[in-house]
Amino acid sequence: MALKVFLNGTQGRLNKTLQEVAPDVDAIICTGGTNPRENPNPGIAESDVIIDFSYAKATRSLLEHAAKHNKPIVIATTGHPLDERAALIEDFSPRIPIVWSGNYALGVNVFFYLVRQAAKLLGPEFHPELVELHHARKKDSPGGTAERIADIICKERQWDRHASSSYGRHGLIGARPDEEIGIHALRCGEVTGEHIVYFAGPHERIEIVQRSQSKRSFALGAFHAARWVLDKKPGHYIMEDILGLNTMDAPKLEAL
Repeated sequence: MALKVFLNGTQGRLNKTLQEVAPDVDAIICTGGTNPRENPNPGIAESDVIIDFSYAKATRSLLEHAAKHNKPIVIATTGHPLDERAALIEDFSPRIPIVWSGNYALGVNVFFYLVRQAAKLLGPEFHPELVELHHARKKDSPGGTAERIADIICKERQWDRHASSSYGRHGLIGARPDEEIGIHALRCGEVTGEHIVYFAGPHERIEIVQRSQSKRSFALGAFHAARWVLDKKPGHYIMEDILGLNTMDAPKLEAL
């Protein structure tokens, strides 16, 4: 049975990709959008689920419409401040099922799992650093994928997310503290997306690399999430939940 999707916004690069992919995954795009002259309610009312690839300022209004019509929602929009994102999840997840991830590509979420295990298994002497590269037109920095990587590392290391994050470095700043993650954003050319996480210890270094080759991977993952969330209870879900990666764990290595 065709999945009826209300796609919030129609003109962005990812929204156009979702519209191209929809027939391949047996999905129908319902009417509506973020244009203030349009009323999104009719499109939301006739849909099974909402997918949002628009802009951060539209998220609260869209969540209000979703809650009004009791529709599950997949939020793929990035650029929200951390405290704003937390507040929106706290306000609306008790009312409707929300999938909110920084990246919906299936391979990226396996990448998240590998980063989590490395952060957990390696001791504090292995310093994490993150470099992300996107196309020149990307508006937010760092992107949602980089923010998610930082969330994962800080959670596993039990670090304060705000205090531990260093967004680039400049000047005479002194030695790097152990409890820090450096986050560096590059913007150039036509790069779809690339992320490199370093865990550098005193005698060796691990690099975990993810490169996106097409925006179709994001679209396919978003449709996968949209089907999965249809029968879920209200709450906040991420792609790791959908793929069952949160139940996969590795034993922590004992220090020698």
